[in-house]
Amino acid sequence: MEIRSIKVKLESVVKKYEKLKLIGRGVRTLNKQRKSISRTSSVASSTYRIRMLLSSMKNKEDQAFLRDQRTERKMAMGGVDQELVRKETMRMKKLARKSEMAEKEKMAKAEKFATVDLSDSSSPSSGPSSRRIPRFEGKHHRRSAAPPRSG
Repeated sequence: MEIRSIKVKLESVVKKYEKLKLIGRGVRTLNKQRKSISRTSSVASSTYRIRMLLSSMKNKEDQAFLRDQRTERKMAMGGVDQELVRKETMRMKKLARKSEMAEKEKMAKAEKFATVDLSDSSSPSSGPSSRRIPRFEGKHHRRSAAPPRSG
């Protein structure tokens, strides 16, 4: 911890302590006050312990770790699993190819069914009287009494 942050922390602990000393002198308030004072003093002693610990540590990495634990954290992203990224990318590409092929297949089918045999409509018609409505003849419909052909 930096000296500046220790000083700020210590000042805030002292202010809390002085504020607690000025609270009323009733029995209940005294018990609450004692508990608060003990909590405040434990915070102050832990701050001093950290400072002493930092000065006694020889390893710079350990000191840096302890400082990092006691101060604000720096924002950092963790490592990225490159193998997982590669697999996910391949999976997404495969899905995109499948959907593209399905779309092309739909377009080909639609194009196939959209083409109409225009051989009958190539002859000019003379008007509405030349249009003939074909009669529906079902599967078992017979035009004559002759038996159906096999074949």
